[in-house]
Amino acid sequence: MEGSGGFDPDLTMAPRVYLAGPEVFLPQSEQAGLRDAKLAHCRTAGLLGVFPTVSGLTGATPSGLEARATGHQWFIELVEQLRSCDLAIANLTPFRGPSADAGTIWEVGFLIGGGVPVFAYTNDGSDYRHRAERWADPDHAVEDFGLTDNLMLDRSIPASNGGIEVVRTAVGAVTEFTDLSGFAECVRACAAHPIVTAE
Repeated sequence: MEGSGGFDPDLTMAPRVYLAGPEVFLPQSEQAGLRDAKLAHCRTAGLLGVFPTVSGLTGATPSGLEARATGHQWFIELVEQLRSCDLAIANLTPFRGPSADAGTIWEVGFLIGGGVPVFAYTNDGSDYRHRAERWADPDHAVEDFGLTDNLMLDRSIPASNGGIEVVRTAVGAVTEFTDLSGFAECVRACAAHPIVTAE
């Protein structure tokens, strides 16, 4: 069983890896399985995976002013978790549209701004242009750089001192959010990073 905060207590001195992605929005049963599998991958590589975790999750979403206060508290908790990590792996598989989950994109920017190396993967093998054209207004230009997502997101990954491109894995719709082959490649890259090997 994993410890509180979504990480393994047996690796408290190991390099901490923030696990960003839309998995937090999946059904609880599916989310739990993915969380445990990701933490296990990290543990095998000698890394302490940190899965985004917030307090007070009871299944019912608050409303009105209570919802605003709860959202602000969760924001504070998640930022503390982000600041506690040495490395990060982001799932940039498109979510609710042609691009990666908006919260994940924000977390990537926050981490890179703080000097944290970020590794990333996507389970959609298509170029951003092909997806965006299905959503864009015909009068709006769509960038065509052969990248996995908007150029500022895609190019930030190899520029973040992680040293590798976004890992692309084309999988079927059924396993779009459960296939972990790209994630596993990112874990191996994390384990080889100087932050880890210098420990």
